[in-house]
Amino acid sequence: MMDRHGQVGSRSHASTWHGGNASPASPSPILIILLLILIYACIIRHFRHRRSQALPAANQFPDRQSYAAMTADQAQAILQELAELEFPRFYSLSIAFALFKTYAIPSVASLLVATRQLSNPKMMSKRLADTGALMLEMCLNPPSSARARDALARTNYLHSRYRANGKISDDDMLYTLSLFALEPVRWAKRVEWRSLTQLEVCAQGTLWKAIGDAMDIPFTAMPSIDDGWRDGAQWLEELQTWSEQYEERNLMPGEDQGQLAEMLIRHVVPNCPESMFESLRQVFAVAVGERVGQAMMLPRPSLFVNAVVHGTLLIRRMILQHFIPPRAERFRVRYISAEPHPESNKYNMRQWLTEPWYVRPTVETRYGFEPRIKVLMGARLPGGDDGNQFAPEGYAVSELGPEFEKGRGSDFMDMSKRRMEELSLGASPFHLSEEALLNGFLEKKE
Repeated sequence: MMDRHGQVGSRSHASTWHGGNASPASPSPILIILLLILIYACIIRHFRHRRSQALPAANQFPDRQSYAAMTADQAQAILQELAELEFPRFYSLSIAFALFKTYAIPSVASLLVATRQLSNPKMMSKRLADTGALMLEMCLNPPSSARARDALARTNYLHSRYRANGKISDDDMLYTLSLFALEPVRWAKRVEWRSLTQLEVCAQGTLWKAIGDAMDIPFTAMPSIDDGWRDGAQWLEELQTWSEQYEERNLMPGEDQGQLAEMLIRHVVPNCPESMFESLRQVFAVAVGERVGQAMMLPRPSLFVNAVVHGTLLIRRMILQHFIPPRAERFRVRYISAEPHPESNKYNMRQWLTEPWYVRPTVETRYGFEPRIKVLMGARLPGGDDGNQFAPEGYAVSELGPEFEKGRGSDFMDMSKRRMEELSLGASPFHLSEEALLNGFLEKKE
């Protein structure tokens, strides 16, 4: 008995002795995978924010006080990085929706319906493409460049008759400008993987203030018109307040706005089944916001549609922020050609939504991954029997606009460009003298 207990005690003692010297248990494979995912997410997050964190030093704007010296050319360079590298998808989509929201302005909508500029699908798609080409030319080229000034001068000419006869008011012009200035900031905050930094917001305000000056849009309705603005960020903040007040006063539901909204939605998503069209209208209502949606007679989004849209965007944001590396330079998104094509001496679009206006057929634009996805969504490809009707040779800025305006307006455009030279358009728009602004505005009225 004792021998047996002794043996048992001995074994127990030996077990305790060897257990004390045993190596610790190996960590769970699941724990290792989770740890690696966490490390990877932290690394991606670091590299994702590296561009925005390096921006102040790279552009010599270390603090808010230095923003006042930002030139329009510097602002354009900062924003081009956002459009082509940081947020290429939703930055361009925010500009498209800014254009879409201009059709909620009663005067603009009634003018488009009355002039029948959107009376048939092809005319509508060309007008949208021409507007897009002008916007890209003025935003993706330095304001001091000939290309940006040509686009601004052409835009001024196309608006001139409607501004002269009062069909488009100065307030309408300022509200339209506010949409293009504010929508990228709003969309980045709502749907992108990060919001714009204060420096990027300042750049947004600086560029669009310069564009507003070049288009002779008066800012007399804004509070700091007499004292001047500290920088682009302050100007944009005041513009946002004024824009919201304009919407409260002017954006009322109307048949013209509703008609344009339906036509545009059908153009953007041509293959949408009729049974799903009402849900698609609700998705657009989420994108444009409650006030604009009501003006365009869009339905109030259901809780389900709201949840799907916002949930999808939230998932996308989390994936981009933590798991997708930042876009490399070689994958920079190009929207327009850098040089005119040697055969046509015209510029080409590199991106399109549904119909490939001004897109030259190449292996990339016809057989690449993105073109094939677009085809599945109802878009057309450049080239071939179908695509050749969309001017694949390209565009000349002086010819953009309605067909009856083709080849017209050269004298007005020359005058407009001389005015931009007087403004030193690439410089800071907050250092312009009142005399220079007044002289330009009087010259336009005469």
